Amino acid sequence: MELWNADGFWAATRPVDLLDIALVAIALTAVLSWLKRRSTRPLLLAASIGLAVYALARWLNLYLTLQFFRVGLLVLLAATLLAYQEDLRRGFERLSTGQLFRRRRSPGATEQSVTTLTDVTFDLAERRFGALIVVRGVEHLDRHFLGGWTVDGKPSVPLLLSIFDPHTPAHDGAVIIDENGRLDRIGVHLPLTSNLAALDGRGTRHAAALGLAEASDALIIVVSEERGVVSLAHDGEIEPIETHEELSARLNGFLEQRQPAKAGSRRKFWPRDLEVKAAAVALATALWILLAAPSEPVQRIYAVPIEFKNVPPGWTLEEPFPAEAEVTLVGPEPRFRDVVSDELRLTIELTKPEAGPNQIPTESGTVNAPQPLRVVWINPETIFFVARPPGGDRREPSQ
Repeated sequence: MELWNADGFWAATRPVDLLDIALVAIALTAVLSWLKRRSTRPLLLAASIGLAVYALARWLNLYLTLQFFRVGLLVLLAATLLAYQEDLRRGFERLSTGQLFRRRRSPGATEQSVTTLTDVTFDLAERRFGALIVVRGVEHLDRHFLGGWTVDGKPSVPLLLSIFDPHTPAHDGAVIIDENGRLDRIGVHLPLTSNLAALDGRGTRHAAALGLAEASDALIIVVSEERGVVSLAHDGEIEPIETHEELSARLNGFLEQRQPAKAGSRRKFWPRDLEVKAAAVALATALWILLAAPSEPVQRIYAVPIEFKNVPPGWTLEEPFPAEAEVTLVGPEPRFRDVVSDELRLTIELTKPEAGPNQIPTESGTVNAPQPLRVVWINPETIFFVARPPGGDRREPSQ
């Protein structure tokens, strides 16, 4: 059987292989989406080059290179854990918050919150009041906060204007809008970013907004006290916002992403980030072909016991020779991982034995090897035994 033609390839491919590819594709979708959000193109390029070199090493059977990759993978894993420990912590926090099982928000409350935040933001900009407004995502934020006061109130334009009035003690800090749209805390200090290039000369409020955007999934509205410019920080980036409509659209999009989709919106899932999903499926398929797909056939020899099946009642078999056979299997190397040598058997149907000495070709038996492995040789070619019917006398076997 030629494994690398179309018929041979699909014959050697099991349904569970498709499940294998699907599960890896889902995991790769998450990884690629994260890389896309982080804009880590150098890391993605390095990973692609490494994968290509590993594929070449396997194809050419470069032993030293393969050993280097096995050792290097452990070092790379340790370095990744150290370099991205903050992102890993955020990932576990997403799991702990039960992001997949969040309650649906009230549409009215959302519209009111968006309207309030949009109106007060541009009112603050017009008055040249500096402001930081944090809208929670799904992650816990408490460990990022320092100071502040808990208020638990309903946000309104007059209330927020009074908080950010330069004559009030809380105006230098941030206000926190919780997942229910309520004003949770005021006068909070946020972590500062170390990415000075992204700030482009902007001040401390912008550094605090970007610092929290790098460490969490929150959305942060910033109003510049000096220039009266509105900016938005989210997902490790900060950008200016020009109009009410733009800010309203961004807030609605953020809240829609934060909360479960409404009825009928599931059909939007697949078109979103379609290129990432396609790349993940392609990469998972390539990895499967490289690491697990049917390869050029190899041969393995197993010593298996000989068993007789469907022997008529009352008949006895004596002195089978030999008791074991050497079975040669051929097939793609990855499929031999499914072989449990202790469970292999050469089974021979014996529905009509002859009284006395018998000889049967071993090729008439079957070996319980997993598909698509096949038997190409059995040694010996013939087995000998003595069959005795019920009440029959003993006779010497014929050699």
